[in-house]
Amino acid sequence: MRRRMSWFVPIALVGTMVVSMGTAQAMTGRHKQKSDPYGGFALLLKSRGPAAHAGGTAGPSSSAATTFTVPTITCGASETSGVIAGSGIFSSVSSWVSAGGIVVGCDSGAAVYAAEAVINNDPTVLDLSPAPGDTVSTSVVIVPGSTQVVVDDVTQDVSLTTTAAVGMVGTYISNGIDAERAPGVLPVPNFGVMTFSNTSINGLTVKKAHGKPINRKAGSVLQIKTGKLNKAGNQYTETFIHS
Repeated sequence: MRRRMSWFVPIALVGTMVVSMGTAQAMTGRHKQKSDPYGGFALLLKSRGPAAHAGGTAGPSSSAATTFTVPTITCGASETSGVIAGSGIFSSVSSWVSAGGIVVGCDSGAAVYAAEAVINNDPTVLDLSPAPGDTVSTSVVIVPGSTQVVVDDVTQDVSLTTTAAVGMVGTYISNGIDAERAPGVLPVPNFGVMTFSNTSINGLTVKKAHGKPINRKAGSVLQIKTGKLNKAGNQYTETFIHS
């Protein structure tokens, strides 16, 4: 039987790395800047109102979902770095983020793996110990007054759901790899190549939802390269380029 749990607890530490979702800062709709701490596919909705949906049409909810394999991180001596892979939704109206994913990084040279959920900017470290090679699915579903974040480690047969009676439909929706902060943006760990599949925005494939590819950059330095969508429009790769 699958272990399904739901809770909402204060943030904790993973080693000395503060596990805090960077999506709130990344999802401001300013992805045309020279520097960007996010890599993946995202949709900035045309309408800023609570009923915004894909392409700016009316809809009752916002959602993001994807599936990926937890990568094996290669850490340098004394390296401290980190990113989080998963799904997130941001509201430019109220400046909150709700998201779920797997933190991967290095803590003073040691590999770190953790699961995290965020609802309205409040992060929770989940009771799950993801391992390299695990298949993980993440999803965020928001309707006015209700938010649900799911982190499902398919390999370990553990699916954890975090819910709260808060939230309004978001204006920025993404799947991919976001920054970790402790408190500043951490360098990117060498994760190799990650493939994101079964990726959707508002219940549509990334292609049908008109999601846009974003590369993570630090000034002129390309850190994470976002690949092209497959023919079905729901799968792509994220490739480590530079820390």
